[in-house]
Amino acid sequence: MKSRLKNLYKYLIENRKHEVNGWHKAYRDFYSQVAQIRERITSGEGLSQNDEAFLKQLLYEKSNGIASRGQSVLSNDNFQSFIKNKNFISALEKFILIPNSENFTIFF
Repeated sequence: MKSRLKNLYKYLIENRKHEVNGWHKAYRDFYSQVAQIRERITSGEGLSQNDEAFLKQLLYEKSNGIASRGQSVLSNDNFQSFIKNKNFISALEKFILIPNSENFTIFF
């Protein structure tokens, strides 16, 4: 078992460093964007139509560096409806500010 894990680690991490490093950079970049948005929300600015690129990366794109939407069926029309919905944006802002299970339930 130990040998199999060692081989798997070597295959996934050591032999594919370029993929791991690329994923890590995408993760850091997107995490930094979320942190900047959190600072804006904290200062009272909030999300707006000007944040469509961020919202698209967070909610719509297949992969954003942190998560993949997998088999999501979110259409562009639905995405546009969501980002124009004040209740949706308010719940998302709460979740960005305090990412806990309670706010996730409200958002989800």
